[in-house]
Amino acid sequence: MFLRLLGVIIVALSLSRVLAGTKLNGVNIAGFDFGCETDGHCYHKGVTPPLLTSNGRKMDINRFQFYADGPGQMQHFVKKHGMNVFRLPVAWQFLVNYKVGGPLHTKNFGLYDDLVQACLKTGSYCMIDIHNYGRYDGEIVGQGGPTNQQFASLWWQLGSKYRKQKKVMMGLMNEPHDLDMDKWTTTVQKAVIAIRKAGATSQLILLPGTKYTSAKDFHKNCAPNLSKVKDLDGSVNKLIFDVHKYYDDGKGHCRTDLIDDVYRPLVKYLRKHHRKAFISETGGGSGYSKCIPSVCRGLKYIHQNADVFLGITGWSAGAFSSKTYDLTLTPDGSAKHGWKDQKILTQCFVPMWKTTTPRRPHKRVAELDAAIEEEDEILAPRDAIADPDPSPTLMLRLRTSMRSKIWSSQPDGPTGRARQLKEGKSNET
Repeated sequence: MFLRLLGVIIVALSLSRVLAGTKLNGVNIAGFDFGCETDGHCYHKGVTPPLLTSNGRKMDINRFQFYADGPGQMQHFVKKHGMNVFRLPVAWQFLVNYKVGGPLHTKNFGLYDDLVQACLKTGSYCMIDIHNYGRYDGEIVGQGGPTNQQFASLWWQLGSKYRKQKKVMMGLMNEPHDLDMDKWTTTVQKAVIAIRKAGATSQLILLPGTKYTSAKDFHKNCAPNLSKVKDLDGSVNKLIFDVHKYYDDGKGHCRTDLIDDVYRPLVKYLRKHHRKAFISETGGGSGYSKCIPSVCRGLKYIHQNADVFLGITGWSAGAFSSKTYDLTLTPDGSAKHGWKDQKILTQCFVPMWKTTTPRRPHKRVAELDAAIEEEDEILAPRDAIADPDPSPTLMLRLRTSMRSKIWSSQPDGPTGRARQLKEGKSNET
């Protein structure tokens, strides 16, 4: 009887890792990327730091015109919704003070690092995102513009800065487009090597493709090339495909066919080749209320296929207006007076994550979950699966009885905190 009960408990605990959709869920905190255009030009006058203070002091009003409380938003999203990842876009030019190939600028990088540290302080995963569209001032990286060595130098410096931070994720480049994928694959490979040689060996690295790294046809024109990119040891477990997809066309119309036309072929490819993807930008527009049902359906499908989708970060909160930007996820209010979330966040992003059950646990959960080191708290232990394919009846019963335990097992839940304290990591940033 005891052994039978123990077996059920083990299955329940393992399922609690997957019943609630993808492992990582959050939003973008934009602002350091403001002023960037799709041709890779990024203008300083557009930068809007999502910070109210830096080093304990109010932001310099003579340097930046506008600000936003990014740290306050992140704390709100974590405490109220259990979010555990934030993508932090930034312009390449801003980090090096507009000197391509140069060192990280002490003051500019210091400001950006304030946002990264605020993110880490919440216990979340924090994704660095170079928001340059595969370019620098109109020229393609490694294809007539900045050299691969200059791009690798940027990432070597960032890798060196965050080599001890396991929860920093490396988003190599936002939405490359109109480039040669063979040459781009070489560029990506050199950046991966630079990060690892800088000592950042445990972090996840996100690999973007061309066509704005769109999920549509990613399996055809991007994944085969990016699959050639390897870690120093020849592995690919920590190299995650970076994909984007939106549900509106910017003209008030909504896409309703994204599941069959976009996501299903990608899921099939990822499962066949034992790879994972991260949806680092998606949305439908809080200004387009009629898109909300399409967004909800799409997010539900992604969470149902959490064996191949590692996470989602919606676009976008941070320095965007909570009232006038169509794709805004920025909450109204303030840390002092309270926050009010956007309708699309409360109706789609949060509930789809918390209530969606994956269609089936993959029979090789351990193998697929090797995207992060096996000791990492957000993945099930390799030996925790007592029954890799439990019956639907058992899954339904466990889903009902274990609902309260699902969230406690997250890094910010009671179980996660207890483990951090046990391992002496409660103060790690």
